[in-house]
Amino acid sequence: MKKEQIVEVLETIATLLELQEENPFKIRAYTNAALSIETWGGNLREMAEENRLEEIPGVGKAIAGKITELVLTGSSKFYDELLAWLGENFARSGYIALSMNRRDHAQEQWYHKFELSAMDHKYMIDYLAARGAQAIVLAGHSYGTLTAPYYVAVSDDARVKAIILYGPHGYKRDGVARSFSSQSEYDATVAKANEMIAAGRGTETFLLPPIRPGGRPRPSSYETFLDRAGPDTKAVPIEIIREVQRRPILAIRDPADPYLATLPPAQQQLQEANKNLEYVLLPDIKNGKMDAAAHQFRGREEEVLRITLQWLKKHNLSPSAQTNPHFRDST
Repeated sequence: MKKEQIVEVLETIATLLELQEENPFKIRAYTNAALSIETWGGNLREMAEENRLEEIPGVGKAIAGKITELVLTGSSKFYDELLAWLGENFARSGYIALSMNRRDHAQEQWYHKFELSAMDHKYMIDYLAARGAQAIVLAGHSYGTLTAPYYVAVSDDARVKAIILYGPHGYKRDGVARSFSSQSEYDATVAKANEMIAAGRGTETFLLPPIRPGGRPRPSSYETFLDRAGPDTKAVPIEIIREVQRRPILAIRDPADPYLATLPPAQQQLQEANKNLEYVLLPDIKNGKMDAAAHQFRGREEEVLRITLQWLKKHNLSPSAQTNPHFRDST
């Protein structure tokens, strides 16, 4: 695995650990290691083979072991397990499961425009179809609950028979605006972004507020901010869902999910937008308390899987009915 890919994996692990509300020191360790590897000029393979990665500033023993695994094998069990629980369980249930990261995954999210990222779904659908897939269920998590249905709405790809939304976003502009201290701050940021673009500086980076209380600020370019969250963005879930025709849609959310775009009235908005959408709000086991790990359904994986498999069976999309690859977007 190349240095740039290793840096991306370490950054993604940091992001996933933050979503799971892990120890801040552990999150920072992965972030620091990614920065150190990015600027390191030595030969990583040689150092990995000689067990000398700990000589790199910011790389401790545990992370050095994971980097060694990435350098020498091209993968990491720790990283794979953070992402793969859903796909693995679908595979055990008889489905062909394929997971993907779009070009705007994790830290890249606010540097890639929405429509191009959404159309990345086509590559994996083509991949499955070329291998004999008869029916494809397109699933997205978090921001993938915008990109997956957008791809279907725009392409009307007949190979996609159903859509599943995990941690579904509601009215995206509302969610982004809520992350600012006030509507006026959001409006001011939109005005500043327009000024920077007019001055030919739209690709410059600035910091967006965290998407949940206690989270980290998010780096974004000005032009991507407007494209993905400005007043004229196409990334508006209720408008996208309204355009998805002739396909059943399942949405599942944990009520403890604190991510702003998922909060009420997101459920009502989505249900009103499409009569074919079935929204499942899991029982509240946190007694009203918010928990960042709920966005990943941590501790409720079997419950989510059971609901999903029952829904697929109800719509004649079980493996016994036909061959159904299940495509999951991990972003």
